[in-house]
Amino acid sequence: MRLPEFDLDAWIDILKTPTTGPKPLVSELNAPELPMPNRIRVETDTLKLGNLDWDSVNFTARRMADKWQYSVDSSQIKGSAEYDGKDLTANLSQLQLYISEPEKIVDDVAVVEEEEQPLITEFDRDFFNKMPNVDLKIDDFWMQGYKVGSVDIVMKRDGNRMLWDKANFNSGTSSVEASGWWDLTDETSRSHVDIKAKGDDNSEIMARFGIDSGIQKAPFDVSSSLDWDGSPWNMRVNTLSGTMETEFGRGVITDVGGAAKLLGMFSLDSIIRRMQLDFTDVFDQGLAFNSIKGTGKLEKGIFVTNDIEMDSISGDLSIKGLANLNTQMVDAEVTFSPDLTSGLPMLTAFAVAPQTALYVLAISTVVAPVVEVITQVTYEVKGPMNSPQVREKSRRKGDYEIPNEYRKEAQAGK
Repeated sequence: MRLPEFDLDAWIDILKTPTTGPKPLVSELNAPELPMPNRIRVETDTLKLGNLDWDSVNFTARRMADKWQYSVDSSQIKGSAEYDGKDLTANLSQLQLYISEPEKIVDDVAVVEEEEQPLITEFDRDFFNKMPNVDLKIDDFWMQGYKVGSVDIVMKRDGNRMLWDKANFNSGTSSVEASGWWDLTDETSRSHVDIKAKGDDNSEIMARFGIDSGIQKAPFDVSSSLDWDGSPWNMRVNTLSGTMETEFGRGVITDVGGAAKLLGMFSLDSIIRRMQLDFTDVFDQGLAFNSIKGTGKLEKGIFVTNDIEMDSISGDLSIKGLANLNTQMVDAEVTFSPDLTSGLPMLTAFAVAPQTALYVLAISTVVAPVVEVITQVTYEVKGPMNSPQVREKSRRKGDYEIPNEYRKEAQAGK
């Protein structure tokens, strides 16, 4: 067939019709019977499949005993597949998907109220009932115009459970390995996922998806194990539970707003902005770090952590507290201990004495001077995640002996 447009979705039920079993009463009449085709070839400008439009399509379906074999070559998809009504095996060299955005777009986690949307939607039922066992491999996958990379997915059905043995994605030096399941009964819907993501450069993978990350060029290792009520794409946030673990290697935070995209639950951008105001010039050129590590637990949509630690060149920063994803509120305590050995600018910023007095003291004193410095500052972060209030709770002070190299540096700059 050569058509300007072909609706393959309308043919799916015909292709799935069994060839054995009881014959309908109409078959006993002398009416002519249309035979099931053994081969279908379609050349079309637009093919409709999966509620998506595929352009410049050359599609072939061939019936072989108890299964169908497919091959397709188009602008968005190239490859072959086999389907026997229960199992779908597909090997694609290329797949480009662009799905229309929902009418309402939200940037952060969408909290779906029970009265607004049922736990189990009509789409959930339809998807669960129609989805076969799947073994899918894609060499080059693009989503919404961004390169995802290679894909390897194995999904099996087991009664009321849809089981993902693996869902692996590789792009450059980065990879994501996931597995999980989705249980669906008449009244319940429950999902579970285990995810492990790692790579050599977080900014490289985020740039692939058009995200301007404030954390640059840092190796990363992130893992989580999560459960929730609802389908994999329709999460009830107030049932979300599980664990998360994150580790970044050496990198730099170059943009406050970008940093918030990764550590936004605790509003790292607001914290750094406050420190920029309190300690002038220290963090204006970015915040270099050796590592960022942390773990946390989720229970009914509330994330709690006691051990987020940043080992930065300027000092040590720790975060303890909770982030309520249901209300989008945060309540945390942030502690920063400056590394006074990292340079004279850091020492002058955290000295209790005015900067000018410190320089005079460093230059004029023959004996190595001892100055009073701030050794630790603690902030309270409280309020909406996107605009919390950051309030200083306390400061610790102590004496610090200025190293000889600092005095030489001060004398050279006078």
